[in-house]
Amino acid sequence: IFALVPLLAVVFMLFKISGGKQIVDLKVKPFIYNFLSPVSSQQISQYMDTFLNSASVETLGVLGILFLLITVYIILSVIESTFDYIWHVKKSRSFFDRLKSYWLIISVSPILLTLSATLNSYLDSIVIESSFFETIYSIFAFKVMPFVLIMFYEISFFF
Repeated sequence: IFALVPLLAVVFMLFKISGGKQIVDLKVKPFIYNFLSPVSSQQISQYMDTFLNSASVETLGVLGILFLLITVYIILSVIESTFDYIWHVKKSRSFFDRLKSYWLIISVSPILLTLSATLNSYLDSIVIESSFFETIYSIFAFKVMPFVLIMFYEISFFF
């Protein structure tokens, strides 16, 4: 859990830069803290809040940001090598391929989290009382989605 703090610091700093700090405080942090163990969640959340609130470009400086990004790269690299080990991948990707993918993850995830939180808030505000929408949702979730997933799985063999 503590290894995720630098990754979250980078993601939350990108949120601050893009103006999404309110969404982070109201939606993302409670969502993340919900997955922590009940015994240590209070202590870990205080530690993360202290670190994340103090993590800014001004306080960390260029060298601190650089070390933070290196730490995030190492964390994502360990996660990827663990998946490679589980799936018996013999040849791992090159440094530049990893760097491109990791940078995409780091830069796009705040945008996707913001969109997800906004969409979730919007859907929570709408009260669906009609059984018509429930029927449409059930058909989509249980009939269409498995077909689409299987179709993409079959198409992936051609590439």
